Amino acid sequence: MNLEELLEKREEISQYLRILGRSHHRALFENDAGSGSLNQLRRNIKICLSDLCKLNMWLIDHNGGIRKNIKSMEKQENKLMKLEAKRRMLVEEKASWTIPGISALKSTDSNSIRITRKHQEALNAYIGNVGISNTSLNDTKESAAGNLSKEELIENIATLREANLCVEQEINQLEVLLSSLKKDQAFISKEISALESNLRGRTLAIDVEIENIDIARAALLRKVGLLKDKPPENGIFASRRKESVEDVDIAQSQLGEFTRARKAALGEMLTFHKEESGQLTQQLEAWKEIFELLSSLEENIHKKLISESKADPIELHQLIDSTINKISEVSYENCSSEVIACIKDEIRALELARGQLSIGKKTRGVERLAAVSENPSFLITGTSPPKVGITKNLVPLTPTTDGKKSV
Repeated sequence: MNLEELLEKREEISQYLRILGRSHHRALFENDAGSGSLNQLRRNIKICLSDLCKLNMWLIDHNGGIRKNIKSMEKQENKLMKLEAKRRMLVEEKASWTIPGISALKSTDSNSIRITRKHQEALNAYIGNVGISNTSLNDTKESAAGNLSKEELIENIATLREANLCVEQEINQLEVLLSSLKKDQAFISKEISALESNLRGRTLAIDVEIENIDIARAALLRKVGLLKDKPPENGIFASRRKESVEDVDIAQSQLGEFTRARKAALGEMLTFHKEESGQLTQQLEAWKEIFELLSSLEENIHKKLISESKADPIELHQLIDSTINKISEVSYENCSSEVIACIKDEIRALELARGQLSIGKKTRGVERLAAVSENPSFLITGTSPPKVGITKNLVPLTPTTDGKKSV
């Protein structure tokens, strides 16, 4: 059983012991005929006290409830610290995968492209010969070609043909270069797409690992009590319900202080139950001793009633008086209030019986019935009550024939 179950079981048995105490009192003094024998009540009280001792030993045992809870808390704290450290490392790892900004690449002469524009020289020579106003650049439809001599006309045509040839060569070179650049661009785009896909896959794997760590942290924080369980949700995504990272971080920031306070409280509980161990053992031994004294008294009275034709009230008085003295010598001052009350009730009942023997009056039957389950499910030890106690069947209820009174 874990600590909570042990404490709950202890409280159940303590409550049942209080019920037994009240029933025990009624069985002795109120002629309550509602339940089994007085001896069953005495035995159930002994069983409860024995169970309380066992539970207390389980609580303070080296591997018991309290120490086990402390060890579990320390283990959970270490797990949370390791998970937090691993998460921090993964966040840093993901940040290292960020692509830096694009910087201008330095060009070299071998990679430079030079455009010569050789046609410009021939074109400038032509314009110089005819004048810009005499070219097609002029808005007027007049042309100076008709005014040129044969030699000038042939020379200008040759110059323009040379310029046109140079332009065609340069255009061809640029078209080849543009086609090459477009091929390079297509290759670069394809490679970028493949590499970026790989990068996204790796960073996504880091994100999934971080998410799993957050889920594990939330589960541990709920286990130690720093996160409350959320109400159940309906729908297909209910299984993926989880706390926000901010909630988990806030809860984990409180872990150190919470753990210190919890361990201090458990330490105090351990000290309390260690100190209580002696008291529980003492009250069990005290009740067992009183139980044996009452059993012995009943056995002696029973023998006398069987062996002798007449029961001598003086001898019965002496037996009861001796038992009262022995019970009074039992050390029970440190017992619980319920057990002390039961012991005092037993002494008082015996004193009443002794007094009734002394005055020769009819006694009230001591055996009573108490409305208590004979074997409650939460008791650790099984119950099989012996027939003990001063009962009507053992102590005569009418005066003896020689005028002596009996209980």
